[in-house]
Amino acid sequence: MSDEEVEYALSLMPHAFHVYLEEYGHDLGLYSWNIDRLQQVIMTFLESLR
Repeated sequence: MSDEEVEYALSLMPHAFHVYLEEYGHDLGLYSWNIDRLQQVIMTFLESLR
């Protein structure tokens, strides 16, 4: 998504948040099994749902 699309989406969903993982491309590190940061972000999200 472009920065403008992210800003627009966030304006429509006031309780949403955006996480940008600069070190990952489209595959999110899954092809290289380099998923430490992705796991951290997912776990933080899941913990916030409690």
